[in-house]
Amino acid sequence: MRVLLFTTFDLDEYIDEALAIGASGFLLKSASPEELVAAVRAAAAGQGWLSPSVTRRVIEAFCPAGGCG
Repeated sequence: MRVLLFTTFDLDEYIDEALAIGASGFLLKSASPEELVAAVRAAAAGQGWLSPSVTRRVIEAFCPAGGCG
């Protein structure tokens, strides 16, 4: 089963926990209908999805000070 976390809360702890427990993605309720459809399709295809507004923070958490690239 694939799960997308769909929430109004744009909190780092929620993102971290969702990904740690194996969620296929994290989506904010402010997402457009097109983004929601894209996220569901990505999850159904076995891919991950992050709302663009949280993507930069996730990258920075894994690559502090731009050290990953």
